[in-house]
Amino acid sequence: MNENQELLNFLDAIIEAKHPADLLEAWIDSRRTLKTYNSIVSLPEYEKSVLPNGLLKLINDPDSEFVSYFDSGNLFFLNNDIINDMLSKQLANVEFDYSIMFDSNFASYIHKFVNRINLGSLTNSVYDTIDKLLKGGYQYDYWFYIIENSKNIFRNDDEEHTDIVNNLISLELFRHIDSKEYLEKGTLNYTISLEKAKENVQSLVREIYYSKSGKEFCEHIIMQQKSCLLLLIGIFKIAFGSNAGVKKKMNQYFQFIDETVGVYMDRESIVAHKYFENRNNVRMLLGINIGGKQDSLFEKLNNIAWDFIIPRFMERMLMAGGGQGLIPIFLTYDNKLKELLKIYRVKGVVNNLEGEEFFPLSNTNSFKYYQEHGMKLDFEQFQNRSNFEKRREVFLENYKNQFSIIDKEYKELLSIMGN
Repeated sequence: MNENQELLNFLDAIIEAKHPADLLEAWIDSRRTLKTYNSIVSLPEYEKSVLPNGLLKLINDPDSEFVSYFDSGNLFFLNNDIINDMLSKQLANVEFDYSIMFDSNFASYIHKFVNRINLGSLTNSVYDTIDKLLKGGYQYDYWFYIIENSKNIFRNDDEEHTDIVNNLISLELFRHIDSKEYLEKGTLNYTISLEKAKENVQSLVREIYYSKSGKEFCEHIIMQQKSCLLLLIGIFKIAFGSNAGVKKKMNQYFQFIDETVGVYMDRESIVAHKYFENRNNVRMLLGINIGGKQDSLFEKLNNIAWDFIIPRFMERMLMAGGGQGLIPIFLTYDNKLKELLKIYRVKGVVNNLEGEEFFPLSNTNSFKYYQEHGMKLDFEQFQNRSNFEKRREVFLENYKNQFSIIDKEYKELLSIMGN
C-alpha cells in the first residue's frame, strides 16, 4: 500500500471512529506514513476531556455563545510520540492548549467594561459572559480581532488606528485581571499597570502589523478572506442567475471554483449546496436579495467573507501550534454566525508537522454527502493532481493580482441583481 493510500485510509477512519481504539488501530496500520503527522479527533463517546469542566459544559451547550472548532470538547490526540509513550509507559504525555477568540463586537464590550464607559449599553448576557470568563480563569486571546482589523490599520487612518490600539490595550488589561481575587471577592485587580499594557500592545502592533513576518501573516489571512469574498460573489451569481435546479447550480459552482477561484474549500462548498437547496438553511446569507438598491452590497459581502474565514483562521492557529494540541473556541452572540460555524462540524484534523498539509474532516464524507443528495460528481477526477495544479495556477494568478478579479465578478453580480 502506498503512502498516499495509507493517509487516505486514516482520514476515512477518523470519520467513522467512535472510540480511541478505532483510531489507534488505524494509526498503527498507517504509522509509517503518519510519522510526521499530528491528529486531534472529537469523540463524543470518549469520557475524558482536556478542557476545564466549566468550559466543556459551555461548548457542549448548543445555546452557548462559546463555539468550539471541534464537534465536541471530548478530544483524543495522536502522533507518534504519544503512541510510543503509550506502548512503553502505558501512559501518554499529551501537551495541549486552548484559547477563546474574540471578534470586534466583543472587543468593544471589553473596552467599555474595563474603562467603565457607557456601561448601560452592555446587556445582561454580556455581563454574564464576562463573569464566566473571569470566574473560570479561562484562557483567551485577541488574535482574530488583530487580523480582522489589519485592513483598517493599513489604511493609515489615524482615528481608526487609535480606536484599534485602545481596544487592544483594554483587552490586554482584561487578560491580566486577577481571576482568583475576582472569584473570591468580586473585585477587579489588574496584575499589570496601564503603562505596561500600552507597552505590550505597542510591541505587539509593531510585530504583527509592521514586521516582515507579521505583514506576511496578515496578507495570507487577507488573501484567504478575498478568496471567500470571490466565492460568495460566485454563489450569489449562480443563485440569482437562473432558476436551475440544485444539481445544475452545483455543477456551475464547481466550474466557478475551477476557472475563477482556484481553490476548493470543502466547508464552503457544503454551505453553498445547503444554500442552493433552501436559502433558509444559511440564514447569514438571507440579507442578500435581488432587486432594490444595492449601495451597501459590497460591504455586506465583505463582512460575511470575514465571518466565513473564522474557521480558516482557527485552522491557522492549529497549525501554528505545531505538535502541541490547540483547541480554538470562538465567542459570539451572533446566532447566524453560530449557525454558520455549526453547518460543518469538525470531527477531527490531521496536519503534517513538516509541511503545510492540513486536513479538516467533518462527520460526513463529502463525496458521500453529494452522492446522498443525488449528485453524480466525479470527486476523484475533481481532486486529482492535474486538476489541482490547474486550480492552483488560477489561485496564484489571483494572489499575484491581489484578487483584482473581484471587481469584474462583482459588476456581473450587480447586473444580475438589476443594478
